[in-house]
Amino acid sequence: DTIAEHRALVGRARGVWQAAMEQGDPNQGKYQTAYNQSLKTLVALEEEQERRLILTKDYISAKEAGEAMREITAAVVNRLDKLALDVAEGCNPENPAKAVKVLDAWVRRVKAELSTDEQG
Repeated sequence: DTIAEHRALVGRARGVWQAAMEQGDPNQGKYQTAYNQSLKTLVALEEEQERRLILTKDYISAKEAGEAMREITAAVVNRLDKLALDVAEGCNPENPAKAVKVLDAWVRRVKAELSTDEQG
């Protein structure tokens, strides 16, 4: 792996530069420059690798995501539309028709709120 090899080279360059500083080597400036350039190259290689990884990820298009959200929303709205008839008797066994009215009103209100949120 090129990046792993370069990472090792950066480590060696740093070691050489540090040793030169500790020994007062007059060439320590050159070693520092070599280390800095090597480190800069490593960072560039890692950034390029990250860009390539991002490009290879499996993304869905915005169009597909929008279609999926519309399908899910349609399914939820269908369930809301059936809510009153499905649960009215359980809500008010004595007078299911009254429960249907209340539940239908609630569904209309929720759908109106969702529609307003969607537009705003």
